[in-house]
Amino acid sequence: MFQPIREWWQFLLHPHLEKAPVSHPNQHFFTLLVFQCVLSVLSLLAVSFAIPNFEKLANDNNVQKMMQESGPIWILLGAALVEELIFRLPLGMYRSRFLIPSGLLIIMLAWPNNTNLWMQISIAFGMGIMVLGILGLHYDYKDLLRNTWARGFPGVFYLFAGVFALVHLSNYGSTLANINLFQMLLLVVPQFLAGLTFGYARMRMGFLNAVALHAAYNGVLLILGLLFNSQ
Repeated sequence: MFQPIREWWQFLLHPHLEKAPVSHPNQHFFTLLVFQCVLSVLSLLAVSFAIPNFEKLANDNNVQKMMQESGPIWILLGAALVEELIFRLPLGMYRSRFLIPSGLLIIMLAWPNNTNLWMQISIAFGMGIMVLGILGLHYDYKDLLRNTWARGFPGVFYLFAGVFALVHLSNYGSTLANINLFQMLLLVVPQFLAGLTFGYARMRMGFLNAVALHAAYNGVLLILGLLFNSQ
């Protein structure tokens, strides 16, 4: 039962490009889903104690508004697919065709809040990813970029998870201005942990399983949120 969690931890200690498919993928998937949901709830509780007026921030979250405007299907499936295309599909071997659109979309996600330092960092990351992708279109640079990407993959893996978390700051409205930069980082710790798990699923179980895990995770949190709000 705990083998998937041990493998998750071992991968996070040393992220790598070598493919090693998991045994018993269905059990692995379900264990990761339950583990990540518990991890997110616990980290969210810890964050709620660390940030003053956390309830105001939670009420200012745009996710409920998005669900009302776009419907639960978009939150469950559409958002999961789009975010995985941006933040997880580029993981793996170096490919220009994935990096260029990924970088562009990260810039577009972060740009509306470009006065925020963390969003500026996200924009810079998106620009860097785009440049790496564009350079790869030149045949002379391909081998160098592939080798550099492979050597630096642990950093790439964590950077994608970090930027995935940072862009979720855009879910919050004007009350975000009432907390400092460090508290903003704390606010997206659950998303960072989820990004690590989805990245692990992408590398060990394939892209489609990462999308499915993300969608299932969104569904569980949505149900928990509805139950909590009905109390």
